Amino acid sequence: MGQWFRASAAPAVTAPPALLNAGTWASSQDLIGLQPYAGAIGLQPTGAARARRAGEHASRFRGRGMDYRESRGYVAGDDVRSMDWRVTARSGIAHVKVYEEERERPVVLFLDLNPGMFFGSRRQLKSVVAARAAALFAWAAVGGGDRMGAVLSNGERCELQPRGGRHGALEVIRQVVKHTDPRIGIAAQADAGALNAALHRLCRVSRPGSLTILLGDFYGLDAQSDKLLLRLRRHGDVAAVQIVDPLEQQAPPAALYGVESRGQRTVLDTRSAAAQRAYTDYFGRHHEAVAAMMRRHGIPLVWLSTENDVATALRAHFPAGSFRPLARPWVQPSPARLAA
Repeated sequence: MGQWFRASAAPAVTAPPALLNAGTWASSQDLIGLQPYAGAIGLQPTGAARARRAGEHASRFRGRGMDYRESRGYVAGDDVRSMDWRVTARSGIAHVKVYEEERERPVVLFLDLNPGMFFGSRRQLKSVVAARAAALFAWAAVGGGDRMGAVLSNGERCELQPRGGRHGALEVIRQVVKHTDPRIGIAAQADAGALNAALHRLCRVSRPGSLTILLGDFYGLDAQSDKLLLRLRRHGDVAAVQIVDPLEQQAPPAALYGVESRGQRTVLDTRSAAAQRAYTDYFGRHHEAVAAMMRRHGIPLVWLSTENDVATALRAHFPAGSFRPLARPWVQPSPARLAA
């Protein structure tokens, strides 16, 4: 979280297991239990699917599939089983039916679990929001017949190639639970290049025609990230979910606050108007930069707050029957709204 909540090189204090409650760590039981809530979340594609395996989304490939597309004149070599006898009889010219084959679409989740994600001032840590959102997206994807994959970055490399069915969702959940354990997140060293390294891996996992969903607070985005996002967007649908805490939207009341991060103690002084403005401006510039980068590439961006019930918020942003964020631009909050 930048200059306001900077981690030091001091040894980390490992959280005891007793502190692993629902607000600091999303358990397997918690994430599996979200499956019934995923049915109201829609991940329908905006364009034709281009994956190679058969599934439930219309593709640009022609073949024998579920949906009749048109009839055309017979050409030597056409499968006689596709003859359209009704049109042939009516026109006196041999016609065959052309079907539009349905193909499944890979959905790939990207979780940026930098050390700043293991922070939260209300209800739950940002890492817990990311974990619950990832589980809901995973259940929504496999419920729609899609394959589910993931790339997780928290100092360790974790790439999951898209897999179908319940096993695909459960493997994603297993890795999400492991990588959002705050005992691991607190101990991780901040790495300025970790986000871009993970985005490079994401470009390999996210094949053409995939839907890629980015989850994180995006403090590591830079000019190199911009190029990688452009590469992702050229080959498929991309949506971004920025996870924020109320303290990243509004300065706390004027006072002196003791702050400790990984063994380093300091004081946050927000008593002056200048300090309040500097605080709000810092986070406002970050939010503006993220929004501008996503708009540049046509990537819809929505916010999830640590105050939110994740399932309710995702149902509002991704309603069943449509992938609404890909159909409308994201609206940047005004400075007044950020400070409200």
